[in-house]
Amino acid sequence: MRKCNGIWYNYKAMKGLRKRKLGSTGLEVTEIGLGTWSLGGAYGHVEPDEAREVIRRAFELGINFFDTADIYGRGKSETFIGEVLSDVRDKVIIATKVGWDFYHGEKVKHNFDPDYIKFAIEQSLKRLRTDYVDIYQLHNPEFEVLKDDRVIDVLESLKAQGVIRFWGVSVSHSEDARVAMERGAQTLQLVYNILDREHGGFAIPEAHKRGIGIIVRTPLAYGFLTGKYSTESKFSETDFRRNFDRKRMERYVIVADKLKNAFKNSGFTLAQIAIRFVLSNPLISTVIPGAKSVKQLEENVKAAEAAPLSQNELKLIDSIYSDVTKETEV
Repeated sequence: MRKCNGIWYNYKAMKGLRKRKLGSTGLEVTEIGLGTWSLGGAYGHVEPDEAREVIRRAFELGINFFDTADIYGRGKSETFIGEVLSDVRDKVIIATKVGWDFYHGEKVKHNFDPDYIKFAIEQSLKRLRTDYVDIYQLHNPEFEVLKDDRVIDVLESLKAQGVIRFWGVSVSHSEDARVAMERGAQTLQLVYNILDREHGGFAIPEAHKRGIGIIVRTPLAYGFLTGKYSTESKFSETDFRRNFDRKRMERYVIVADKLKNAFKNSGFTLAQIAIRFVLSNPLISTVIPGAKSVKQLEENVKAAEAAPLSQNELKLIDSIYSDVTKETEV
């Protein structure tokens, strides 16, 4: 037991979750990790004590992979991770990201200058209360950044110094993934879920073939695969989803509604079905759903503890996705 910010943490209660290899890094990560974008306020405000409790409970449930970024809450998520996990640093794998400069000026902008990367990693290490990061990721860089030898050189230099163990790239599109792999990335973080499948055709199988670890983010499609939202849903000014176009929201909502009805007698929530869908792909190393509460976290972990979806269940999901996609594209 130890106390942090007035909360006693029982680390001896850790459980075991299934693990997979993170590419050729030699690291073994739990099939489900914790993504901490939401703890920085991306989906609305989260109280600091609640954020710390989510991280603590994740570790207690057996999660060993924690993904963050310096931009999440402008350092908040990294700070929470440092506060909660510093005493068990050797038992966890921490991945963070660099590229969104919030230090210089009010407006946040992309910055992958080598000197900035060296500056940013030092700030991240302070917040994380550690002297190294397991996975350091370029945060959705532009195409040109991935081709800049100076950027790759500084990452390799940090790796040689032991400041980072491995480096990777968080990508948006398949072409970015292709270049990242060609440039030597040891991990790829990408979007893959029932509703967003661009990377399933090329990036995921190619990364696996090359021995590159595959980290899947947004398995719940920004919350739409919880079944909580409609096309009339309103989001707060601090919630990035307020910028989604109506056609995209319509497709998300229709698929979610049909899936919710199709699996209503399965014994699993729609969110759990969505996580199991991702983990049914054996090429994926880990999936990192976010959680704004302990209740959400525990629901996610139960999905990871369950068996992969059956072939019939996967075919049903594919059929619903395909039919709705065709209908909404007309």
